[in-house]
Amino acid sequence: RNTGKAIIGDSQESQLYTNEASLFLSNPHSNVNNWNRHFLTSTAKYIHDGMLGQLFYFYSLAALYLQHTQHLGTKTTPDTQFSQVKAIHKTPNKLIRLSTNLTLFETGIKVVDLLTPYVQGGKIGLFGGAGLGKTVVIMELIRNIAIEHGGLSLFAGVGERTREGNDLYCEMQDSGIISRTDSSSFYRKNIFYTSAQVHSINTNSLVALVFGQMNETPGARMRVSHVSLTMAEYFRDALRQDVLIFIDNVFRFLQAGSEVSTLLGRMPSAVGYQPTLCTEMGSIQERIVATKLGSITSIQAIFVPADDLTDPAPAVIFGHLDAVTVLSRALAAKAIYPAVDPFNSTSKMLSPSHVSEEHLLIATSVKQILQRYKELQDVIAILGLEELSDQDRVIVDRARKIERFLSQPFFVAEVFTRIQGAYVSLDETIHGFSQIVNGSLDDWSEGAFYLKGA
Repeated sequence: RNTGKAIIGDSQESQLYTNEASLFLSNPHSNVNNWNRHFLTSTAKYIHDGMLGQLFYFYSLAALYLQHTQHLGTKTTPDTQFSQVKAIHKTPNKLIRLSTNLTLFETGIKVVDLLTPYVQGGKIGLFGGAGLGKTVVIMELIRNIAIEHGGLSLFAGVGERTREGNDLYCEMQDSGIISRTDSSSFYRKNIFYTSAQVHSINTNSLVALVFGQMNETPGARMRVSHVSLTMAEYFRDALRQDVLIFIDNVFRFLQAGSEVSTLLGRMPSAVGYQPTLCTEMGSIQERIVATKLGSITSIQAIFVPADDLTDPAPAVIFGHLDAVTVLSRALAAKAIYPAVDPFNSTSKMLSPSHVSEEHLLIATSVKQILQRYKELQDVIAILGLEELSDQDRVIVDRARKIERFLSQPFFVAEVFTRIQGAYVSLDETIHGFSQIVNGSLDDWSEGAFYLKGA
């Protein structure tokens, strides 16, 4: 109800916010600097009833949140940055602050951990055209990090569908990643909550969501990535946490930059993109680093226009990435999900200095068998399987089993597959593929490996 006084609700509830914030501001030990204390106290003192509404409601909630963070001070590092105003645009960290330790990041997805292992504090690109499952892979990774590792994740929805953002939010509530004790009441419109209701929100949520979807202006869509990175830097530097940030979709960030460039009247560059393409991409990629305080690991879904990896937008991102996971339409057509292409997907971590000798040997053997199978497919199509040598028949049989074993049931896709999701550790992944490679499972049928965990 929008009356002449306020839209907070009734006057009693408004007075409740005022009283609680005033009590908090009068406490000399509260976590707010003197300038903010003077400004907020003056606002509470001089604002008249006709303007007591959204303005002081915002400041009272901010004060209550500061009180809540102060209460949690025994568990985390004292927060000295919250009272400071932080710009979303920031220069990258100095080299002396960066960490040089490379740690393997276990995702629980077999094909990723085996063939394209991720590095903690690195940048990972998830390439794929429309409908190949980029968002589903990201949702599964968020679920695995939150449930299996208990880590904190940030999700930046950049220029994608509003429906997908709403579905993601609801599914995270269902899976417990976002946890609220009074979630049903939050569906009511135009209702502002008392302090008791505010504190009834469960603080066990393990993900923060930032959205600037495709219905927003290009300026808003372009800034969402910077906002999410500023949040991630806060958790890393102030609370000293390892943070995982998901950006869906980085291509939309560049697309929004192209629209802004056009509105500014700049001359377009190659294929119609903005002339500042590389600079804009570097402004967010160079902030995703691991420091001595904590790390920011980024997994970025990247839309590939017309499945063309040579397009300037995907090409400019390649130079910043530590690992590349490419989704294949051919594998998706075979209903093999996640449809990760084992040949185009690469990682800097897949080397003897970063992974075990057994891991490297099994990953190399899997790629060799799949490559040989790819070479024999034309022969099989023309002459048939009977014309192959016995050795090639064995390779084809193992390759088909490997191809199906690279699929995996996802927890977030249980509603579609009706199959229980599976989290597979790296040791289980290596052991399972080693059995197929060395021939221990040659007597098993191909169907026994499809959509299985370990």
